Amino acid sequence: MEQSELNNVLAQAGKAIIQQPKEVEVDVKPKTWLQKILMKKGFLKSKKVFTIYPILVGNRYRISTIALRIPPGIFSKDVKHEEIWKAIRDHTDDLIYVVAVCIQNNEEEPSKALLNFLRWIDDAKFYELLDSSLSMIGVPNFTKSIILIGGQNVVSAKDADVTPAITPD
Repeated sequence: MEQSELNNVLAQAGKAIIQQPKEVEVDVKPKTWLQKILMKKGFLKSKKVFTIYPILVGNRYRISTIALRIPPGIFSKDVKHEEIWKAIRDHTDDLIYVVAVCIQNNEEEPSKALLNFLRWIDDAKFYELLDSSLSMIGVPNFTKSIILIGGQNVVSAKDADVTPAITPD
């Protein structure tokens, strides 16, 4: 492979690693009649927009400790209903925590208000937030970055010196 081709491959890997933030809009449900009126009049927001940025290294580690608790076979199509309900019961808090960490994405623990808000949103919106969060965790991109580092080693590797004592066959 020529140097220009190798540089092109490394540039494409770099572009694959860089991610743009994702926005997810969630409806805010009023808790009281006063909130409902204030939302209708435009004094309170009826929608909340969460911007999910690529995950910080410390948060990827924090999330991985939670993800290891979830049974790997739970997402297969052969899983039994009892196992699904058990996973929902046992891991809903874990999934809410993962989404909250991805939304907040700083060194602080997610706020109780955020965790509570996520617990009571529409299931489809939660799934959208979970999907966006998991894509920002970037496990495939973490793997690509390791490949990129390996590629950098190939680019910077020095050709072996040929000495008179060693002759190639």
